[in-house]
Amino acid sequence: MRKSRIDSSYNYKYDIITKRIIDILLSISGLMLLGWVILLSFLISTIDTRSNGFFTQDRVGKNTKLFKIIKIKTMRNESNNKSTVTVKSDPRITKAGYIFRKFKIDELPQLINVLNGTMSLVGPRPTVVEDMQKMNEMQRNRFKVKPGLTGLAQINGNTELTWPQRIEYDLEYIEKQSLWFDLLIIFRTFQILFKGNIETHPRGKDEWLEI
Repeated sequence: MRKSRIDSSYNYKYDIITKRIIDILLSISGLMLLGWVILLSFLISTIDTRSNGFFTQDRVGKNTKLFKIIKIKTMRNESNNKSTVTVKSDPRITKAGYIFRKFKIDELPQLINVLNGTMSLVGPRPTVVEDMQKMNEMQRNRFKVKPGLTGLAQINGNTELTWPQRIEYDLEYIEKQSLWFDLLIIFRTFQILFKGNIETHPRGKDEWLEI
């Protein structure tokens, strides 16, 4: 039932045409306005982590196609720690990294992903392959649209939510997707960011378990 509801409510014209135009215009504006913040954060991270200040990783995009996500590095390299989940007390996070994560500065380079078309400003957050493999057929409907810098789940708890809870918000977003809904999500994201209230770290190492 829900799958047919998602299929029938998917706004192709808005998602492919209108939303893409908005993504291009706002990502260019964002890069022009915040380019200096990205550069400064990159330099600080390079010094703080003693390595390349940019971090790239394979993520799952629209129609489950893989792409390279770009972030400011917030953790030291530790070859013996392969976990893809970063909890609040993670010793790998640098001092600057905590600040970057708190205000989502580490996500700003993803404006490049938005500009090149692998991401959108608003949509389900991009996942690693390991999380996609845990999703059932219904949950994988979240990959019908491009992943976003922010989304409905991010303004309703973000990583405080378990993955199943986040996916419910992702599917709700696809059902309700529109220009005004996107603008509302962007506005609420800025509200939360300015207050420093957006949750960045999950409550446990297994984000699929109900706590």
